[in-house]
Amino acid sequence: MNRSLAMLVALTITGCFQATAGQAPQPDPDPTQTGMRFITMDVDAIETARAALAKRDPNARLEVVDASEGVAVVSYDAQDFHALSELMHEKHSRCGGFLAHDSLDEARGALRAKYQERLAPLVAYTIDNAATVQALLPQLSAANILTSIQQLSGGAGFATRFYTSAGGAASTTWVQSLWQGYAAERPEVTIELFETGWAQKSVIATIPGSTLATEVVVIGGHLDSIVSGSNIAPGADDDASGIATISEVFRVLMAQNYRPLRTVKVMAYSAEEVGLLGSKQIVAAHKNAGINVVGVVQFDMTNYNGSTKDIWLMQDFTNAAQNTFVGNLIDTYVGATWGTDTCGYGCSDHASWHNAGYPASMPFEARMTQYNPNIHSTRDTLSVSNNTATHAFKFAKLGVAFIAELAKGQIGASTNTAPNVAISAPANGASFPAGTSVTLTGTATDTEDGPLGAAIQWSSSLDGALGAGASRTVTLSPGTHTIQASVTDAGGLSKTASVTVTVTGAVTELFRDTFEGTTAWTPTGLWHLANNSACASPGFASATHAMYFGIDASCNYANNAVVAGTITSPIITGVSTTSSLTFKHFRQVESASGSFDVTSVEVVAGTTTSTVWTRSSANASTPSWTDSGVISLSGFAGRSIQLRFRFDSKDKVSNSFKGWLVDDVVVTR
Repeated sequence: MNRSLAMLVALTITGCFQATAGQAPQPDPDPTQTGMRFITMDVDAIETARAALAKRDPNARLEVVDASEGVAVVSYDAQDFHALSELMHEKHSRCGGFLAHDSLDEARGALRAKYQERLAPLVAYTIDNAATVQALLPQLSAANILTSIQQLSGGAGFATRFYTSAGGAASTTWVQSLWQGYAAERPEVTIELFETGWAQKSVIATIPGSTLATEVVVIGGHLDSIVSGSNIAPGADDDASGIATISEVFRVLMAQNYRPLRTVKVMAYSAEEVGLLGSKQIVAAHKNAGINVVGVVQFDMTNYNGSTKDIWLMQDFTNAAQNTFVGNLIDTYVGATWGTDTCGYGCSDHASWHNAGYPASMPFEARMTQYNPNIHSTRDTLSVSNNTATHAFKFAKLGVAFIAELAKGQIGASTNTAPNVAISAPANGASFPAGTSVTLTGTATDTEDGPLGAAIQWSSSLDGALGAGASRTVTLSPGTHTIQASVTDAGGLSKTASVTVTVTGAVTELFRDTFEGTTAWTPTGLWHLANNSACASPGFASATHAMYFGIDASCNYANNAVVAGTITSPIITGVSTTSSLTFKHFRQVESASGSFDVTSVEVVAGTTTSTVWTRSSANASTPSWTDSGVISLSGFAGRSIQLRFRFDSKDKVSNSFKGWLVDDVVVTR
């Protein structure tokens, strides 16, 4: 932080107090969509935030809670979001310009966003799918984009798309119906409404990938509009143009039977204008589920040609490597001129993805000082763009190129054939002693989608799901198993192969603890024997107790400090070359890139401590109680051991999650 910035932050924090007597109003620890909220914004916009408050209450004063890297955490009243959004546009040429958060921990976590710009790309950016791009581009229609903008900005019967209004809800239904019509002949493509908690929902269209289906490519725009103090908010450019652009891209992908290798998602976000609320929800859901989003492009305002160059790539709160890729796509396929600019903190929904560590880009209609001056007013109509969609058409071409070159894939055949799948190991009729590691190996191919080995889903008639992939190593329970390998292609057709194997004998348990009654484990830190079912929701793994790293009263591990602790088992003997460890756990921690909230399992053997299992904030939390999987202890054969479960938050922010519960720890011979 430079000296002038440090002085600004210091003056801002020390000079804040309430207009009326007493303390400034504080947000609830878990605030709702109304009342006091925590927001993050550039420190250069703090005076603007004060001015927005003063519109309602001339005596109101602003409280800055924290600041870092030029970004401030501010306590703010949600009823003033309208005025704040308006002034951010007027004084800073920013659309939005702030992020609303559900807790102070979450807001402080957002201060790390600056560091995300340094993250390495998640994929190799190549331009080698020209046949697919060139087949899609001629199908795009500026007339279709124009019609969608007309409908969204008043023609469909709603005068505003504000997120809490009836018009906001109606716009959701309109987009959902439009996209469902486009995908009517593609049963594998889904159109879902993402629940938000207010009238307008977000809309997500998903085109499943094939060989790289676990990697996701996203294009999006925001569905809401806003005009402070008015029930008329046409938002033709901001952002009916973006929604119309991605809708036309989606139409062409469906009409041409495009089959991506990576999964493609098209998103219409709710509530961007009031702190990126809709995209923040969606990003959190993807992060918590461990979904590997490899690239995001945001289309927010595409139809006002206000500068000498056609497309402007925002360089702040975006991914530099992906921006270079997008620029190359423009040169290769769009035939437009482009430049670079910055748009400030939280200027659109790409910032939600960027803040969570995902690579994001934002191509924009003009320089930030030259974009449509009529947005956030009743004058934001198609007439400002000469009643054409000529400029937005360039962005639709970019959207098609981005998807086809990042998600890869091709124009699909008119008919779809079922895939083929075969199991090469184990052999049908094979027999194994209990406790033996069994390797499952399969192959899968599809005429349209190519190799599908990575998509094979394995299961056992006795043990249930066994995981995915062309090869898996598992330990099966005693008995006769029907092992199945199933695969589904991008067109929704499935095929299954199966073999029967027998596991003989019984597994000898060296150690088992279900934590019912007195436990011989040694705890440190916040670890303790717990029976608070609220913290263990949705219930305990078995019976009524588990070991818990967290605070029973609050069901989290937030105490404004770095927290860490261990539980150590009694000594376990008899470990052999076939010994293994399993346990059940419920883990709810911060979701962030890097290594925070680290949970690990160690084996202590004499003076040696070895980590045999670990997860961190980079791994998704478990939505419920989950099996650890089989952890081999063969390396400790013949030695006496102790198990040690360790939790380390690494920092003191974003600790308002449930923590870690462990139950049913079993060591077998």
